[in-house]
Amino acid sequence: MSYWVFDHIEVDDYLAFDKPKRDVVTFATAIGWQKLPYFITAWSDEPEASIRARLIGVLAATQAGDTVLHQVPSYNGYRYDEIVLDEMTQRGLINVAIVHDLESIRLGEKVLEPELTLLRQFKAIIVHNQRMKAWLEQHQVMVPIIVLDVFDYRSSVPAPTQQFARKLHYAGSLAPEKAPFLQSWSPALNLTVYGNPNQTLRNQQAFAIHPPVHGDILPGIMQDGFGLVWDGDIQPADNEFGRYTRMNNPHKFSLYMAAGLPVIVWSEMAIATVVQRHQLGYVINSLTDLPALLNTVTAASYRKMQANAQAMSMRVRNGFYTKRGAINDDDLTGGAGMNWLVTSDTTSNLAQAALQRQFALRPVPTIPTAVIAQESLLVATAAGTLTGMQRGDVVLIILSDDQPDEVWWQLMRSAYDWHARVLVDDRSHQFSRPILGERFSEVLTKLDLKDDVLQDALALLKWEFNDIERD
Repeated sequence: MSYWVFDHIEVDDYLAFDKPKRDVVTFATAIGWQKLPYFITAWSDEPEASIRARLIGVLAATQAGDTVLHQVPSYNGYRYDEIVLDEMTQRGLINVAIVHDLESIRLGEKVLEPELTLLRQFKAIIVHNQRMKAWLEQHQVMVPIIVLDVFDYRSSVPAPTQQFARKLHYAGSLAPEKAPFLQSWSPALNLTVYGNPNQTLRNQQAFAIHPPVHGDILPGIMQDGFGLVWDGDIQPADNEFGRYTRMNNPHKFSLYMAAGLPVIVWSEMAIATVVQRHQLGYVINSLTDLPALLNTVTAASYRKMQANAQAMSMRVRNGFYTKRGAINDDDLTGGAGMNWLVTSDTTSNLAQAALQRQFALRPVPTIPTAVIAQESLLVATAAGTLTGMQRGDVVLIILSDDQPDEVWWQLMRSAYDWHARVLVDDRSHQFSRPILGERFSEVLTKLDLKDDVLQDALALLKWEFNDIERD
């Protein structure tokens, strides 16, 4: 079986229009998915025979049973997409989709049924957040739905070292209908916008204007202060674009995270949950709250949020969320959770018992000292080692003396990031930090089991984990 991702062939310009789709391709191919070209066409009434003929070449390398990740909406129109799906289904391909926008929420009833009909035909879909998942389920999209949580953001330049400043950055559409709040912006608030505002906005001279910058390098340019995640008016609920953010994850949030910038967001945005959970910035009810907020921010509180944003920057720059969504094959096919064994030594009785019970082995490699010394590289290595895990999986980590504690710590952290159920065996290694998860020895006691090979394996199969909220 092979895995494919549609690579949308469209204009590569300074706009954010195709950036999220290009990043999905980049991060999916990094874990072994292969590209399928998907051409954006202006031929709205292209004959069906012509579309199918073109697909013969596009799909030539695929085989029945392969999985193909679609990126929707394609902007080729629902008729075109229906033909593509039908042709691929006839070839025995497994069609899954990542949803970049729900037009039926943005545009209303006129596209509701065509979009929902299309989404119901996929084997599984990946969506922005729990709210979007719930909305689709309420509208009878009954396929497995995976929650992405955050869009990743590739950047070819390092993130700046952000410093405390009472200033704001805004990178997004500057169109009057999308960002009407800019028309009444107060010069007293230090704001820089990125792009080409219309002449009316330029004449206001209420904020600094930075010329358009390619999205891949923009995170390296934003320096100090906060990223403003805002659409619509001063009160977003008064504007359709603002209301849409209750359901979607604005890509500008991911841009600011890639830059390591703390953010300020509307309290009713779906992404506000992520901001609060990870302490990435401030949540406000209206832009009228900004002056008082900025006046009370301290350097100490900023440093804490900036450190959290820097940690999130490592994730989105490395494609953490895309990889997690794309490779969760058990979720895509509706399968059950898995058991994983993470160790550098498979000779122990416990490791052998786990392997006999079909635990999937993730060997811990010898990690160079230079990688261990640079946290961002170590985080990426740990995430790569655990790629493929998903919420609810059991992860058994057997510690040993051949790895320093920094390695084991990051592996535990990464397993937690996957929302896995973490079980740590530290009996053969004196770990110098608090254990993230439950100790295997304590689980044996809790289940009143003896410490031998068969009982160890039985304990792993019977182990129950308290379902607690964790970041």
